[in-house]
Amino acid sequence: MYASGLIVRSNIRFFKEMYKEYYIDFLRKLDSDVKEVYEKGPITSKWYELRRFFIEPMEIYAQVSNITDNIEFAKEIGRYSAEISLTGIYRLFLLLLNRNFLIKRASLIIKKFYKGADATIYEKDKNWFKLKIVDFPEMTQMLEHCICAFIERALEISKANDVKYVIEQSITKGNKESNILFSWN
Repeated sequence: MYASGLIVRSNIRFFKEMYKEYYIDFLRKLDSDVKEVYEKGPITSKWYELRRFFIEPMEIYAQVSNITDNIEFAKEIGRYSAEISLTGIYRLFLLLLNRNFLIKRASLIIKKFYKGADATIYEKDKNWFKLKIVDFPEMTQMLEHCICAFIERALEISKANDVKYVIEQSITKGNKESNILFSWN
């Protein structure tokens, strides 16, 4: 599986801006080719091995920075990524168009950032929808929460209040798919 250069770039920005005091120690723990991308920056149109360039760096950074709650750390990364990715015209779309635009695109977000994964919206109502993620063998709990927090923040940007998500079924628990309920007021 592969991660978009865009999502790798948001990881780098997060680490440099939010936990910058650990960045040098973090770089020392990376394989040389991964380190080079994290030093020089990724090519945003390129695809990178998901595990080596996104998942492992996230886990290593949590370890180096003495993070005690990996899930909260992953959520922080996901929310930050939404903040920096959904700028300009994307943010304008979220503010001007109705929330259904975002809901219809939620499954496309997975496909845009994670090559090889698939996702669909399989149920929805006025204040909730259910996202099904399939074909994602490299899913980890940290990554799953990172993805959910990205969508959660995107919903907040679209003016949804009190956004919450519940992972009802997870690939990381041995299921064939992850089913996630997003709700808001």
